[in-house]
Amino acid sequence: MKQVHISTFGCQMNDRDSELMAQFLAEHDYQRTECPEDADLILINTCTIRLKAEEKAYSLLGRLKSLKNRRPDLIIGLGGCVAQQEGEKLLERIPYLDLVFGTRWISRLPGLVKTVEKEGRRLSQTQMEPTVAYRPSSSAFRSSPVKAFGHHHAGVQQLLRLLRSSLRSGTGGQSAQPGDSARGANPGSRGGERGPAFRTKCELFRSARGRRPGFRSPVGRFGRGQGSGTYSFYHLPSQGLVAGLGPMFRAAFQIV
Repeated sequence: MKQVHISTFGCQMNDRDSELMAQFLAEHDYQRTECPEDADLILINTCTIRLKAEEKAYSLLGRLKSLKNRRPDLIIGLGGCVAQQEGEKLLERIPYLDLVFGTRWISRLPGLVKTVEKEGRRLSQTQMEPTVAYRPSSSAFRSSPVKAFGHHHAGVQQLLRLLRSSLRSGTGGQSAQPGDSARGANPGSRGGERGPAFRTKCELFRSARGRRPGFRSPVGRFGRGQGSGTYSFYHLPSQGLVAGLGPMFRAAFQIV
């Protein structure tokens, strides 16, 4: 079985993506290792938002040059927001880098690695067309046995493009995840930059009808809930306030 080493720099979303990378690769006979020297494949998962995360990723990439010189068959890949922003320019700047893959290409990572391995050519894939792979991560690939990460949405709204241009260019436009993916979580913690919207208002009301709490923890970002828990989908009450639906949303929705 081949071995993959994954170095992660950034936020909780990067941690989640690294878990998925390991899981997708495990389905193609890759076992995760903590030792870069033992790896057949080294992946660096990058971030452009967290302080010094980008610099640390480039620093590690520079240190891998000597290892690549000793082991020419070693495949080195760069993913995450830096890869999404820079794309093919990274291959031009770093001659020993084999693979650059964007934030929407994680589910197709095994195929990209196979292409590099079989055809012996360097590859960059950063187009935004592929959909985000929403799937639960197996406990075998989590960094903690009692904690797991999941997406409630990916990307950034168009309205935030000017204010958060670096984040948008790294993650793409906003897309939501099915609410049932959060069922059974206890509790949930919101991470990342922001999560102001979950699907459309009509979809929210259809989801809420007849639904009862999925989380057991009653304490949320906007105060204590009215019931014994929260609904098993995500939505911030602030969006309801804008629409003049504040009381209804305060009673029905909660982020923990």
